[in-house]
Amino acid sequence: SDEGRPYGVENYLPCLNVMWFIRLMDFLQMSMILPSLQGLILHLEGEANDYYLCLSGCTAVVMSFRPLLGLYVDKTDDLRGAYAFTLFFGITINVAYAMLPQYGTPLLVVLVRSLSGIGAGSEGLMFLYLNKVAYPKQRPEWITKFAATRSIGYFCGPMLAAFLMHLLHFVLGPVPHGCLYGPYA
Repeated sequence: SDEGRPYGVENYLPCLNVMWFIRLMDFLQMSMILPSLQGLILHLEGEANDYYLCLSGCTAVVMSFRPLLGLYVDKTDDLRGAYAFTLFFGITINVAYAMLPQYGTPLLVVLVRSLSGIGAGSEGLMFLYLNKVAYPKQRPEWITKFAATRSIGYFCGPMLAAFLMHLLHFVLGPVPHGCLYGPYA
């Protein structure tokens, strides 16, 4: 029976698995970027207030954007389009963040990290999609899997960053100062 599945997606498990993986990658990258953020701001001759503006700016954008995104999805039923937009925007913002050590200023760091809150809008959309495509009995299991990505990402991200820095050191020799702007910089 398709009861409780308005989208009627026949084979939705691959989509949910991809969404789970994307969510995990999001928390892995976040747990690697946030520790390096303060070092990047200092490298660009910023101040502690710039760091706190980054954190609060991102939160403010998330809190402002998610209701607008929800309103858009409610009015248009374009859940997939909204999800694709937030993913594309998140990737674009992270590419811009990666270029900040060479071309950035503390103000640009604040702006880019604040705008990353738009990409974070996809989090609520995942749960909405899950609710629309999964059978009701399967939803608690998937909600638990999605929720676990936060803990897994925050736990494994710093270890992955340390491993990558050691790998870079092994392959390239001493890593140039400021490569990650984190503990190994």
